[in-house]
Amino acid sequence: MFDDERKCRNEKFESFEGFLIKTNKELKNATHSRDYDKTRQAIINELKRLKIKKYFHDPVLTEITIERKNKRGKTTSVKSFQVTADKKLATITDREKLDGLCVFISNHVQFSGKQFIFSGKDIIKAQQG
Repeated sequence: MFDDERKCRNEKFESFEGFLIKTNKELKNATHSRDYDKTRQAIINELKRLKIKKYFHDPVLTEITIERKNKRGKTTSVKSFQVTADKKLATITDREKLDGLCVFISNHVQFSGKQFIFSGKDIIKAQQG
């Protein structure tokens, strides 16, 4: 379980980093000006889709200006962005400490003498079965 959780999280990080590279490439080659809020929201939506938003700071969009020639040969300026999203290293480290940890919470409080009617082993077996 430890390896699976760590591997899954790292795969999601790699997927998001690939998404950022692709997005930055598209933004760098933009032919029309881009909207700040829509671009930012697209990055946040990808973080939410991958369920890793809690591991990243809010994306930072740095405005860039791209000079393009239109069909008539006239040079125009296109406003675009380059996106960065830094990891929250403390949050990732804290979460890694819980990788592989499994906790069973039970509301069985009935006693038979000084012993619980359902032992911890019985509860775990019921979950596995």
